[in-house]
Amino acid sequence: MIAYYLADDFGDIEAEAETIQQQLAFENIVAEVQIADIKIFNKMFDVLFFDWGGMMPGSDMLWHLSRKILNDAVENPNRDYVMTSAITAFAIQDAKKVMGEDVTANIFFSVEDWIEIHASKLLPIYG
Repeated sequence: MIAYYLADDFGDIEAEAETIQQQLAFENIVAEVQIADIKIFNKMFDVLFFDWGGMMPGSDMLWHLSRKILNDAVENPNRDYVMTSAITAFAIQDAKKVMGEDVTANIFFSVEDWIEIHASKLLPIYG
């Protein structure tokens, strides 16, 4: 599985990606979570973990990326998009309301929701 983590730079991105990877490993999901930049939408991937919780006054990057994710999710139903913070999940939900997008099956509002749906479908780690 090809997994990426796209996040603002207000925290330790590497540590956050490692935490997600550990959550997946605990559930026997094989994935190396790589750090992504905003050009990720031009790459091949199976799942994108997204956290743009650092909102700065005057910046519309969270809104811009939320719309981009929604459009990409509709165009690529084989990809999953997982929000990793409450602020990001709320932003995606608001963007969906404004854009009039139907709820897509490949948008998840937490890592736990994604794991619950996908853990049984993915390859286990054999030790």
